[in-house]
Amino acid sequence: MTNLKQLSTKPLPNKWVLAFLAVLSFASFLVSVYLTVEHFLGEIPTCTVLQGCEQVAKSKYSQIGPIPIALFGAGYFLTMFVLLAVYFDKKTLLALKAFVLFSVPGFLISLALLYLQFFVIGAVCIYCLVADISSILMFAGAAYLYFTVLRSNP
Repeated sequence: MTNLKQLSTKPLPNKWVLAFLAVLSFASFLVSVYLTVEHFLGEIPTCTVLQGCEQVAKSKYSQIGPIPIALFGAGYFLTMFVLLAVYFDKKTLLALKAFVLFSVPGFLISLALLYLQFFVIGAVCIYCLVADISSILMFAGAAYLYFTVLRSNP
């Protein structure tokens, strides 16, 4: 019996890569929600591995106006998770294309936030680091999806 992958002449995305990206985006969503809740409660996230959470959380770079950066992160990671869920459910390449597209600003913003932590603030928040590295990994996964699947499926 011939399976669907053999019938298709166009490459399909690796389900393990997609599953990894989905888990990564959801976990990063949870981290961002935690940081957002802590912000609105007026608390400082508990830093156990690195000791820079307080400095980062109290810096002028931790929010845009009254909105914490973590809230933007929660929205971003939730959007990325939903796009992957839509692909899993509907198998529409439009969801993957949107994922790839949205990964670019996420990657660039993460680089900027890492720069601020390491070179401007001089402190590193472990939760922020996890979110930034997740965004960079999601960009790498998006690049993989683009070059292995989307480029040959216009």
